[in-house]
Amino acid sequence: MKNKTNSFKKKKLLIGLLILMLTGVLLVICINAYVISSSKSKIVTADEAASLKADCILVLGAGVWNNGKPSAMLEDSFCRV
Repeated sequence: MKNKTNSFKKKKLLIGLLILMLTGVLLVICINAYVISSSKSKIVTADEAASLKADCILVLGAGVWNNGKPSAMLEDSFCRV
């Protein structure tokens, strides 16, 4: 009798963990979809950026290291423009 109770508790815990993991994955997917859909109209292509005649652009994830060398993201953005 005690063995069946332990088995039931383990199954219940496993199902609870599975539901929690699925909820977490769905939450991440929903947040990602929201961010993509809400920012899609604000992202411009290289051709659109060139036609803006702006003094500067913001490249997210880009930076310059302490030695003056651009990060891989910034270097890649220079190659595309």
